[in-house]
Amino acid sequence: MENTSKYIVNCFLDNDSGRDVEILLPIVIFAEQHLNCKVNFRFPWDLHSLNRDKPHLVLLPNIRGHHMYFRLAQICSQHNIPVFAHESEGNFRTDGSYEYWGYNLDKQFYQDWVCCWSERTQNFLTNLRPEQSSKIVRTGAPGFDRYLFGKFASRESLLKKWKKEGFQKVVGYAGWAFGRIHGINRDTALIHIHPDFETRFQWAETQRKYVESTLESTIQQFPDILFLLKSHQKDIYEHETQQVKNEMIGLIHYPNVVYIVNEEPIHDLIAISDVWMGFETTTSMEAWLLGKPTILINQETDFVRTQVYKGSAIAKDTNQLQQMIVSFYQESKIAEFEKQELEIERNKVFSSSIGYSDGYNHIRTAYFLKQSLDKLTPDERIFPVKIGWYFTLFYYFYHFVKPFYYRSIFAALPKLKKTLFIFEKWPLKEIHKRKADITSFLKDFYEKRRLFPISTHDAAWWDRFFGKQKVKL
Repeated sequence: MENTSKYIVNCFLDNDSGRDVEILLPIVIFAEQHLNCKVNFRFPWDLHSLNRDKPHLVLLPNIRGHHMYFRLAQICSQHNIPVFAHESEGNFRTDGSYEYWGYNLDKQFYQDWVCCWSERTQNFLTNLRPEQSSKIVRTGAPGFDRYLFGKFASRESLLKKWKKEGFQKVVGYAGWAFGRIHGINRDTALIHIHPDFETRFQWAETQRKYVESTLESTIQQFPDILFLLKSHQKDIYEHETQQVKNEMIGLIHYPNVVYIVNEEPIHDLIAISDVWMGFETTTSMEAWLLGKPTILINQETDFVRTQVYKGSAIAKDTNQLQQMIVSFYQESKIAEFEKQELEIERNKVFSSSIGYSDGYNHIRTAYFLKQSLDKLTPDERIFPVKIGWYFTLFYYFYHFVKPFYYRSIFAALPKLKKTLFIFEKWPLKEIHKRKADITSFLKDFYEKRRLFPISTHDAAWWDRFFGKQKVKL
């Protein structure tokens, strides 16, 4: 069937699952169904797709968290191709301890709109670049919407997959990036913790050993509880092939442990857990949205971190952690987590971190995407895009070598093992399946919330999502 969409959009993603996918897919689906767009999913190293597809607009998860997203934004700016980027790390610290720009070496907003998750981050960026305040807007965090509209794997199906059907109790743990201090790029790891090289590694290793010891004692104490240990996505870099020493990998031999790297989405793990734990993790917010109590294993809390930790119960030693777990299974609650002051903190965290917890953040984002589409001037785009020899080399390397790719062989060759991620991620194999699932979830969600008919040309329709914020069309 011939495509009759008015706008061609290229959505670049460096993976086919995970945080960035969950942020952008609801926006993509809304754009295709209600904003007259045809969206192509492309791998960031496939810069030649700009010339193949000639998109009217490029959609990115961010332009500061990945060097290729930044490079794409630069190239699009040079060729008058509008960029619409969200924020993968939208819950950033605004106390001066966080370097906002990341890989964005130019420290420029190349995107049409700077989509902030909260009023706190919006105010911070407005003060950072007051001359661009008109493009700094608040949308909320779209990636958290799935906890309102999504459906998740059942405990029965997931435990059967891992051959752990005999367990009736499940406790999850979200890993921290301790593995970075043992990886091949350790020199650049955890710089935000402390500028001094040795100090930050000594501190991180002390915390890693403490968490590992606490987890191990608890796993031994409760052999009837299945512990789901989820590694942090940044434990290793994308070109690394071997798992490194973190707070969990030394515990995977226990029969009541399942260690998960990328095999399961984080939302399914939280959904089937009775209690969700961590050392320092923003997934606590996701657990709260699913009604799960959260515990942080912290012998100290005074280190560089977001304010999310204030909404969780804190276990300062093994005994406290085990008492909390016993309390949950005996009384169906954790008294420390149920305290009123923690509930107040959780409400503050939602407001200051993800902006809104109503499931509509992807729609708020789509409103600004519509503004970008409405002001398009396609004739000003410059094609062909100048790709450069380096990225052209990668393009032809992938296509010529792909028929001969065998992971075991490439992983054994020092010069080639750094290219594993290109062959394994370039096709974005799973994204269309996840897109189909979310499409179904959103249809039911919109019907339940009575959002139909969706009238994107009617300011009154958009008003319900912005409250007192004025909507202009």
